[in-house]
Formats: sequence, structure tokens, C-alpha cells
Amino acid sequence: PYVDTFFRTRRERADTAVMGSSMGGLFSFFAAWTRSDVFGKAACLSSSFWWNRRWMVRETEKDFCPLPPPLFYVDSGAARNATEEDANLRDGYHHTMALRKALVGHCYVPGMNLHVLAFPGHRHDNASWAARLGIPLQLLFPPGS
Repeated sequence: PYVDTFFRTRRERADTAVMGSSMGGLFSFFAAWTRSDVFGKAACLSSSFWWNRRWMVRETEKDFCPLPPPLFYVDSGAARNATEEDANLRDGYHHTMALRKALVGHCYVPGMNLHVLAFPGHRHDNASWAARLGIPLQLLFPPGS
């Protein structure tokens, strides 16, 4: 309500998105998942789906789907080497894929209301997120929308 009061906005759910990276990506996913009446879209870059023993992944595995389901863009970096020990180089890829599996098991269809991308060689850092920021922005707010 504060933003809508002081800024020129489109107030409809279809025009309202939330975006974040790392814990902000987890929070963005949670906001759209629990308040799909408000947030029609969410972009989650390198989200901390590992947090609290994959709590958000477990929540999405339950027999529940938000109605209407929000559009999700979810991404992560990925290690180029399967035995990589540096967590920043792995960027939670396997946790992101676990979330994808949980979503596709319910009401999500890849390429329609779910877009999950991996970026080999991208780290869990601001430079990597900045390099791919244009992708979710174009997906969530295509030209002419």
C-alpha cells in the first residue's frame, strides 16, 4: 500500500512481482507462494533453498498449490566440476533442482508458469546475479506488457 500511495504503479496481481537473490530469493519465493493473491510473479536468483534443511522445498512438496499459481523464475549457478567443494561455486544447484521437482509434481508446468535455469560457472555472488538480471526482468515484464 505504501508504494501504491507514493508511486505510479499498476496495482493488479498480474503486474505485481517480487525479486531477490540468495535469502532474498527465498523470501521472494515464500511471498509469492503464500500471497499469490498479491504477487503474480516472482524471480528467485540463487535462492537459499538449503535454509533450515530445505524447509521451502518441503513446503512445496505438500499437497498444496497456491491459487492462482504465481509465475516463478528460479535460477542458480552451477559448478563446472561435479566434485566441486566450494559452496559458492555450487550455488545450491541441487537444492534448486529439488524445488523444481517439487513444483512440477504439483501444479507447475516448465516453460509456462515455471522457468528454471542454471548457469555453469556462475558463483553465489552479486556479479553473477547482475550478469543474468535481464533474463527474469524480460520474462516477468516483457515489452508491451
